[in-house]
Amino acid sequence: MIISKIGNEKLTNIILWVGRGIKAAEMLFPEAKSGEAKKAYVIDFIDNLFNKRKVVITREQIEILIESAVAEMNGK
Repeated sequence: MIISKIGNEKLTNIILWVGRGIKAAEMLFPEAKSGEAKKAYVIDFIDNLFNKRKVVITREQIEILIESAVAEMNGK
């Protein structure tokens, strides 16, 4: 569903940056129980990066990509 609205190439680029945002959030918020702060940071980061001129991806779609990337990183 996301691919049909965004396009495969742009989605691939967004997924790459979501991963980078997650890694940055891990370094910026090393404290335990800071998952919500990390998620908010990545959502804002991706929103600002890709939605400056027009909405390319919604915040809800970003959240889905974050959850997917984190699950993949955790081997789930």
